[in-house]
Amino acid sequence: MIPVILFHAGFPAFGGGFVGVDVFFVISGYLIASIIIQDLDADRFTLARFYERRVRRILPALFFVTTLTTVFAWLWFVPRDMKDFSSSLFAVATFSSNIFFGTKTGYFDTAIELQPLLHTWSLGIEEQYYIVFPIFLWLAWRLGKPAVVAALGLGWVISFGLIYVGSPGNVYVFYLLPTRAWELGTGALGAFYLSRFGLVHAPALAAQSLAALGVGLIGFAVIMFDDTTPFPGAATLLPVLGALLIILFARTETAVGTVLRSRILVGIGLISYSAYLWHFPVIALSEYREVSQHSDLFMAMLCLVSLLPAWFSWRFIEKPFRQQNFLSRKQIFAFSAGGLCLMAGIGALGTFNNGFPDRFSGHKLQAIKTAQSSPMRDKCHFSDTNFASANDSCKYFVDDPGWAVLGDSHTVEMGYALAKELEPQDDGIYHFSFSNCSPTYPATQHSGRCAHWTEDVLRFLDEERSVTNVVLSYRTTTAFSLDHRGLYPRMPIELGDRLQIERWDSLLAIMDHLIAHEKKVYFILQAPESPVDVQRLIQFIPQSGKADVEGVTTDWWAERNSFVTSRLHELPEAVEVIDPSNLFCDKKMCRVIDNGTSLYFDDNHISVAGAGKIARALLARHRKLGI
Repeated sequence: MIPVILFHAGFPAFGGGFVGVDVFFVISGYLIASIIIQDLDADRFTLARFYERRVRRILPALFFVTTLTTVFAWLWFVPRDMKDFSSSLFAVATFSSNIFFGTKTGYFDTAIELQPLLHTWSLGIEEQYYIVFPIFLWLAWRLGKPAVVAALGLGWVISFGLIYVGSPGNVYVFYLLPTRAWELGTGALGAFYLSRFGLVHAPALAAQSLAALGVGLIGFAVIMFDDTTPFPGAATLLPVLGALLIILFARTETAVGTVLRSRILVGIGLISYSAYLWHFPVIALSEYREVSQHSDLFMAMLCLVSLLPAWFSWRFIEKPFRQQNFLSRKQIFAFSAGGLCLMAGIGALGTFNNGFPDRFSGHKLQAIKTAQSSPMRDKCHFSDTNFASANDSCKYFVDDPGWAVLGDSHTVEMGYALAKELEPQDDGIYHFSFSNCSPTYPATQHSGRCAHWTEDVLRFLDEERSVTNVVLSYRTTTAFSLDHRGLYPRMPIELGDRLQIERWDSLLAIMDHLIAHEKKVYFILQAPESPVDVQRLIQFIPQSGKADVEGVTTDWWAERNSFVTSRLHELPEAVEVIDPSNLFCDKKMCRVIDNGTSLYFDDNHISVAGAGKIARALLARHRKLGI
C-alpha cells in the first residue's frame, strides 16, 4: 500500500510503486483461497456466508469514500469533468471500473486529477474474482484438491499467456481480469500448498534468505520499474514471486516476519484498505484545485493527511460493519444493494445529464460554453489515421476563398474564426491542418506523412490563384521543446539542436515557397499556454467584479517562446507576424478567461472565441497594409 501511495504522489524514487497492487493481488488471492479452503474442509462453506464477509469488508468504506468524493466533485468539477466522474461512479457501483477505465485511458497517461476513482480499477478486478473464484472452488471441490490445483495451474498458464496474445503494457491487458487472474491465482496456489503441508519447514537460513529475497524482489521493482516497463508481463513476475516468497517463508522467527509483525506495520495493515481508498481522491482533488505543480514536501504532507480519513474509516466504518452482530445478513445485503443502486443511479443521472450543468450560472456558465473547439474540427482536421489529400480539404464559406490557413492542430480554430470574420465580405478560407505536424519541408524518402501532406498542400496552393493570403499557425513550443503539462512554473526541456534547426529551417522554407508563388504570408505566433486545462480554471472566476482568470506569467511565457521570438529577424521581410500574447497578456500575467469568455478549450489550443480575437487583429493588420 505504501509504495502505491508514494507512486501516485509522484515521487520519482517510487516510479515502480504501482507494483504494490500486484502484491495486493497475490495476498488477496492467498487470503480468499485460505478462507474458502478452511470452510470447505470444515464443510461449512456457503456462498451466502462468503459474500456476506466480502460485503462487510469492502462496501461500507467504499460507500463512505465515494460519497464524500462525489460531494467535492459536485462542488468543484465543471460539467465535462463531472460527467466523466459520474460515469466512473456508475462503473464502481457495477463492479466494472477496470473495464470502464480500460476503455477510457491508460493507467500511466491519464491526468489523475480528472479521475479521482481511477484506483478502483483494482477493486473491479477483485470483485470480479470474488464472483468467479468461490463458485469455481465450490463446484470443483468434489473432484478433489489435486484436480482443483491442476485446474488452477492450467488457469495460471492461460492467464499469463493471454498477456502475450495481446501485448505487455496494452491498456486492456493492464486492466482486465483474464490477464490479471494469474496473480490472484499465485496466491491461491500458495494457499493450497500451505493448507496441504502447513508452514514451509525450510532450514532457518534458507527461510531467512528466501523471505529477504521476496522483499528484495518487490523493492527492486518499486525502485527500478517505471511507466515505460511493459506491464503486466514478465517483469510482473518479480513482485508476484516476491509476495509469494514472503507468504511462504516469512515465519515469525525470520527478520522479515519480525518486521512485518511490528506494531507500526500491523497498524498500517489494519487501515491499509481505507488508506488505499482515500489516498487517491485526496491527491486527485488537491491536484484539481491547484494550478502549479505541488512540491514534494506538500505531496508528502498530503500522503500523511490522507491517513487521517483512512483511520476514521477503519475505526468507525470498517470495524463496526465487520462485526457479525452489527446488522443481520439480510440487513447488510439490503444496505449494500441500496447503496450500490443509489451510487449507480447518481452516476447514470450525471452521465446522461451531461455533468449537471445547472450547477453553474453567470460568468462561470459563459466560460464553460465558450471553452469550445471549432464545430468543423472532426470533419476538417487531418491526422495519420484520418488523412485526405489537399484537394479534399475543407473550405469555408465561399466557392473561391481568397485565404488559406496551414499548420497543425493550432490552425483549426484559427481557420474557422477567420472564416466567420470574412463571411460578411463574401470571402472565406481553405482549411489545411494536420495533427502533430510540426514544420517539415521539403519531404524526403524517409519523411512521414506530415511532410508529404505539407508538400501536397503547397502544390495545391501554387495552382489555386484565388488564394492570395496564407496564414501559418503551429504549436511551436512543442516543435522545439517538450510539453509543459505538469511542469509549470518549471520550464520544459528543449529538444536537441539538430531537430530544432531542421524544423526552423523547414518553417522558413515554407514561407519562402509561398512568397515565391505570390502569396501574402501571415505568421501567427503560438498563443500562451495555459498552466492546466482551462475548464479547471473556471472555478477561480470571482463571484463579483471582472470575470478574468490568469494563467501563466508573462515572463514565463516570454522565456518559453524565446526560441521563436529570438529568431523573428530571420523571417522573410514580407512575412507579417501576429503575436497573440499582445492580446492575451499584460505586463505581468496572461489571461486564459477574459471577462467570462474562455480563450482556450484545453491547456494550449485556443477556443473559437480566443481565435476570434486573433482573427480580428489579423484582419485589422491586413486592412492597414491596404492589401
